[in-house]
Amino acid sequence: MKILYSNEEYVSELLKIYNNYVSYYAFGAFGAPATEKNKIRYKVPEAPDVSFLFDCSGFAYRALPWGWCGDRRRVYGGADYPKEGDDLYPLVTGDICSICTYVSSDFDEILPGEVLYMRGHVGIYIGDGKAIECTSKWDNCVQITQVKNVKKSPVMKKSRTWLRHGRLPFIDYGIEALFEPAYTIAKIGEGLIRISRRTGVSLEELKRLNPSIKGPAYLVRIGQKVRIR
Repeated sequence: MKILYSNEEYVSELLKIYNNYVSYYAFGAFGAPATEKNKIRYKVPEAPDVSFLFDCSGFAYRALPWGWCGDRRRVYGGADYPKEGDDLYPLVTGDICSICTYVSSDFDEILPGEVLYMRGHVGIYIGDGKAIECTSKWDNCVQITQVKNVKKSPVMKKSRTWLRHGRLPFIDYGIEALFEPAYTIAKIGEGLIRISRRTGVSLEELKRLNPSIKGPAYLVRIGQKVRIR
């Protein structure tokens, strides 16, 4: 897949939307201006006329890669819906981790620009223990929230615990990131085979990275750190 942004650029572009545009949560939207037709289309008659409509995935990894530029004259704000077979053809939220690399439930090595995943919802990590996300919770728009996996202290009202994170294929996270070790935390009943299925890392690669884990089932302890890169 073609690289479109560095991770710093992508975070910066998302923050520009947060700082410079009025947003409003609408399921299925990826940046459409809140015209009367679009408010009917997305069933949000109460949305401010000056706002742009996003849902969580529409904001996190669809609008900008699809060309969104805040153009109120265009149906989707400048974005173009991709055709089936294109690299950026939309995935449902539950499938986004399948196209990411270095997917992990260990947040020690998370980088800015990585997608954050929990059941039914996604956001983007922006660094310093914070995420940017569009959600119907709290203010019903694009918001800055706390990632409790990274910073445990309750310093922000808007905070979540996410399930996992991963690196989006259209973002360059830096050459140095390719050489950083990354880990996941083993869940109950998991061995390397199940961890391979969950993370997308081949069993042979997991065995190479974790030579101390042996045996026919390659079982690991609950909570054990397993290297995935």
